[in-house]
Amino acid sequence: MRILLCCVVAFFALAALSCDVVKSAQLEQAVIKALKDDPRTAEYTFEVSLQDAGQVLITGTVFTPAEVDYVTEIAKSVEGVELVLNRVAVEEPGSGLIQDEVVNTPFL
Repeated sequence: MRILLCCVVAFFALAALSCDVVKSAQLEQAVIKALKDDPRTAEYTFEVSLQDAGQVLITGTVFTPAEVDYVTEIAKSVEGVELVLNRVAVEEPGSGLIQDEVVNTPFL
């Protein structure tokens, strides 16, 4: 009887855990979709992960500081998101030059 009771408890614990995993993945995907659907952030790729209930961490790069603020605004508009940990960085402007390793290799 104890074994059966332990199995039932373990089953319900696993079922609850799998529901949380599914809900986490759904919330992460909803934030990613919202960011892709908004024209202000559609051109960027972000990593989104659920840190805690209703708390999402977003990482990636954008071109302007205003776009960092848009990421937070858009993510907060998703149902279920209570707190946004915005770790999106503004990309440093490059020189526009491409470095070729072959050109920089000395002759033997």
